[in-house]
Amino acid sequence: AFAFVGAIVLSVVQPGGSALASERDFVSAGDEPWTMESDAVRAIWVVDDFEDGDIDGWNDEGGGLCTAWTSAIAAAGAYSMRIDCACVHLLGRVLDVPASQPTGVTVWLRSNNVDTFDTYFVLGNAASGLGTGGNVGAINFQGNPGGWVVFNGAGHSCGSRIPDQWYQVYFNIDWACKMFDVSVDGSRVQSNLDFYYEPTESIGRIHVYNWDDATARYDSIVFSTPPPSTSIFWDDFERGSECRWSNVVP
Repeated sequence: AFAFVGAIVLSVVQPGGSALASERDFVSAGDEPWTMESDAVRAIWVVDDFEDGDIDGWNDEGGGLCTAWTSAIAAAGAYSMRIDCACVHLLGRVLDVPASQPTGVTVWLRSNNVDTFDTYFVLGNAASGLGTGGNVGAINFQGNPGGWVVFNGAGHSCGSRIPDQWYQVYFNIDWACKMFDVSVDGSRVQSNLDFYYEPTESIGRIHVYNWDDATARYDSIVFSTPPPSTSIFWDDFERGSECRWSNVVP
């Protein structure tokens, strides 16, 4: 069962209940591919760590303008996915996954350049045309000249970047409020951002690409729920909404 205190998510295992079933029911209608961590509190799904040595399932929606394959330069393990050249904006590679509502998404990103628009990582679903030239989805993270940016109709800085250095990017997602926070290498860099495409009800597609000519790498894409930390967010109230606060005490 899940109790919400403000916007802090607590996972509570009921006597006689199944923590695994509760976690899975919360994020997806099916039993797979979610598994419990050893602490029996958090459900995780390793969407792709590329350790099988291939990129099967990552379909080319960019007309062959950019190339993708596995790379022996990895953030963890032996392999990552590498994308070279410019894919054309809003096209590229897409991975369709069982629709779910993870409250945490982690990915490792790396680019050989810091002066181009590249290393896009977009979360959404096929219904909005994500990855085929349509809407950019709920969360759009990218490398820009000068640094990392998350874009939801306006650009929000997520820190500088160095060529050929791995960065761990984490999204904490509030599905009730259609909002999210962003952390880079363990430090929160943005909070209380609205979804770009607000009608998004689940994540069913991951879209990756370069707009400009660059080499981007992706590794260890993981969905989770609840997030690893119970300290989910802070609020400066500049958004003008109290959506993530609750006056209901469980």
